Amino acid sequence: MGKYLKQGYVRHLEWELVRENISHSKMVELMEKECIKNYKQDNTISKKIKRFFKEVWLGIKIANNAYLQGKTGWGKF
Repeated sequence: MGKYLKQGYVRHLEWELVRENISHSKMVELMEKECIKNYKQDNTISKKIKRFFKEVWLGIKIANNAYLQGKTGWGKF
């Protein structure tokens, strides 16, 4: 399927449709909700990863700056 809609979920909805437990429009509505939910979840994870790397990069920049100014306990090479 796609990145935000898993094949197993669609199969389950199709099975419910065949058994006439849900209508086609309800199936489409549920698929849309699942896509939105998974997109928001993925977007949140992406933001956390970006924030982590931004913080790591900031730490590297600060440490490098301190090293270049000789403010660390380590000797320069």
